[in-house]
Order: sequence, then C-alpha cells, then structure tokens
Amino acid sequence: MPLIICMIWHSQATNQRRENKTMDQKELEAIYGPAASDAPYKPGQTLVYDDNGSIENGEILYVAAQNEAGQPDLHYIVSPAIATFPTPVWPSQVITAM
Repeated sequence: MPLIICMIWHSQATNQRRENKTMDQKELEAIYGPAASDAPYKPGQTLVYDDNGSIENGEILYVAAQNEAGQPDLHYIVSPAIATFPTPVWPSQVITAM
C-alpha cells in the first residue's frame, strides 16, 4: 500500500512542477520581483543544493534579482524534486548545476 501512496504523491508533485513551468515571465516577475540577467545558472537547469544539511535537487523556475524587501539579493526559485512548492535557493547553498 505505501508504494501506491508514494506513486500518487510523485504524480501530484510532477503535475505541480508542470503547472509551475507554465507560468509566464510576467507572472513570475509579479510574484518574485525582477529577473536577474547575470546569474551563473538559468531557468531549466537542475540545481543540487544544501537545504539545512540535506542535499536536495530541483529545477530552476526563475532567477530573482532582489529579496522581498526590494534589496538586491540574487536567488533561484527552484521546484524541488521531492516537494510541491517552489523554494528559494541562494548561491551560497548551490553545490552544482546540471
């Protein structure tokens, strides 16, 4: 039975990532602020990153140029492989990109 639950969860997470990918640039900018143009990694790439001691990976959805307060603060909005909601990842957390 747990395998079925895992498969359903994986399917839901995959569908959520697909929905996130369909957001256009204006919607992403309205949510996360201006896009950064000089980031070393770009949307569509997969990041491997440290999330409080846990090594995670996910696809970059957007590269934001500032934080919620409007201060310059480059960070990546990533759709984690094992979660359904996008998460911010700062350059100091990035281990590598694929």
